[in-house]
Amino acid sequence: MKSGTNISIAFIIVLISIVLASGCVNQKPEAQKTLMNITKDGIDYSFTNNIYDSLKIPINNETEIRRLIMHAPSISLVFNPSSEQDNSYFTVVLYNTVDKLKYYYTYTNGKYVDESMYNIYMINGTEFLKLERKNSTWIKSPSDINNIEWPVLYLKGPNTGASETSVKLSESGKIIYIQGTDYKNLSLASERFVLAVLDVTEETLSG
Repeated sequence: MKSGTNISIAFIIVLISIVLASGCVNQKPEAQKTLMNITKDGIDYSFTNNIYDSLKIPINNETEIRRLIMHAPSISLVFNPSSEQDNSYFTVVLYNTVDKLKYYYTYTNGKYVDESMYNIYMINGTEFLKLERKNSTWIKSPSDINNIEWPVLYLKGPNTGASETSVKLSESGKIIYIQGTDYKNLSLASERFVLAVLDVTEETLSG
């Protein structure tokens, strides 16, 4: 009798385990949340990527990055032009980033900005060059990357030094590296940077 009871209990345990496992298998996966637009200070911002995907990109010192951009008298944009493929990525990413920053400064900070707000530099081999807008020419910069107008947004693509997909503030607190291992990832990283500036988090979205 005792042996039969043990067998019955064991059978019930196995049966319950099978039912629970079956329930897990048949359970529908949670639908991924998708959000492509947000409103900040009355302005609609449209993003290329799902905002929830962009928020997954690693970022360090987010609060300090936001503070730097908020109080910046000017911003330097730096890239390496050695890859034609990456150059096409940078063109799109920088346009989208600067466009959003323009609205951020105007409608969140109440500060009018034009192209003079942004200084453009490129690292061409051993040369560090600055774009002279008046003549649309590149001239040798009298300063290196550590001594130009900051904060610096330094873009790195798959062919120009990106070792990962992330947004990182340098130890000096002057250079913000925005890097991606392909176009999609670079785009995600750039939008992660913008979301940090706008102080958008999963918590604020759900709130």
